[in-house]
Amino acid sequence: TVDYVELVLDLKGGRFFFYVVEEGNSGLYASGDENESHLWIMDMYRSTGLSRKPIPLV
Repeated sequence: TVDYVELVLDLKGGRFFFYVVEEGNSGLYASGDENESHLWIMDMYRSTGLSRKPIPLV
């Protein structure tokens, strides 16, 4: 799965975060650009065949 995550204040290197879980492995990723973050999330969503589309945080 891949999903948007709230801002993580104690981490540096990005302002837009997303979380990925696949076959027991997980990772938190960050991007400094909102559009780039959205593109990564949509690419992972399409490549994994998820049934639920990630919804951006408001």
